Amino acid sequence: MSESAKQIQVFAQEENPIREQVLLLPGYLFFTEMVEIPDGMQEDELEPLAELTLEGLTPFDLDQLHWGYAWDMGSGVLFVFAVYKERLRQEGYSNLDDYRQVYPDFLALDSSNQDHPQILIIEHPGSVTAAAFPKGSRIPVAISGLPLEEDEVPEIVLDEIINELDESQFDLGETIVAPIQSEVPYEGPIQFIHNQETKVILPDSLKWSADLRTTDFGKKMEGNRRRDKLLWKAMLVAAGITALLLVLEGLRIGGNIFLHFQEQTIEAQTPPVTQIQSRNTLVSRLEERATANLRPFQALRLLNQNRPPTIYFTSAEASIPNRVVIDGVARTANEVNSYTKLIEGSGYFESVRIRNQRSQSGQTTFTLDIIVGDLPAAGTEVSQVD
Repeated sequence: MSESAKQIQVFAQEENPIREQVLLLPGYLFFTEMVEIPDGMQEDELEPLAELTLEGLTPFDLDQLHWGYAWDMGSGVLFVFAVYKERLRQEGYSNLDDYRQVYPDFLALDSSNQDHPQILIIEHPGSVTAAAFPKGSRIPVAISGLPLEEDEVPEIVLDEIINELDESQFDLGETIVAPIQSEVPYEGPIQFIHNQETKVILPDSLKWSADLRTTDFGKKMEGNRRRDKLLWKAMLVAAGITALLLVLEGLRIGGNIFLHFQEQTIEAQTPPVTQIQSRNTLVSRLEERATANLRPFQALRLLNQNRPPTIYFTSAEASIPNRVVIDGVARTANEVNSYTKLIEGSGYFESVRIRNQRSQSGQTTFTLDIIVGDLPAAGTEVSQVD
């Protein structure tokens, strides 16, 4: 039994140990007829021909028979076989619908690789079946079989059944001792195994025509198997999706654990970081304040550095860190204007504005409103003054 067949059994409504088995019925139970296939007949026309053949062989209605047919288009042979349903029940064969496939045992034989007619034999514990094959044929043209009584020697029965097949026209081939094993893939042809090594393939085209159950039953079974296959594939897909979702959920949980750990690490580091930030802010403020306090003195040094001797300052006021207001006295207004241009050209002051300029009694008073820009470092300035 194939792995696929085993897997599909999970969809069975109840456990059935023979659900995937092939049942081979002894050949002596059957009556058979060989019909030549007319020229030009197609395979889909063979079933009506088989029905007509059976209706000419038996007075019973076809519903009272289990029957099937096999063919070999190469040799032009149609082989029809049937058994009474009641006889099968008497022989202990019932519930045929429970099996995967049901065939006569002579369909497990094959002579297609032989270049001469031959008779092949199957020995069962309770029967013997002989089948006559034309040369190179997969399908027999006649069969003969007998049940074996208790302690009866098969060789004695063989002579009787072979004589029925007109031994003079056939060579005697191999004898196969049953049971015959079978392999039933979920898709593809069925194989019969003789003596655990020789394999005989039943063509896939004969899978249901040679089965003893009705064509409608075969279609129903194939439909069920296709459904089971789809269900199995759907279950595999669902299992795959479930596994993927479990993996994603595991990743999500792992990610949450990692984020929680990171959050705890950040929370643990927040107080020291806050403390450091506060310290840096304080240092920056102190530096700014210290720098702001020094700027007026640096500005006065620059102003005095370039101040002519005839100009002197009477007062200086720094209202904000970057603004200096100076009151001074000069001899003339021109000296004040020249000095103003000189300090503007130094590049250290953003603007220099003269206010309250007055000339009286040989001297000029004035007020300089200065906006301080980027000043040189204190050390550099001192060195220049010196």
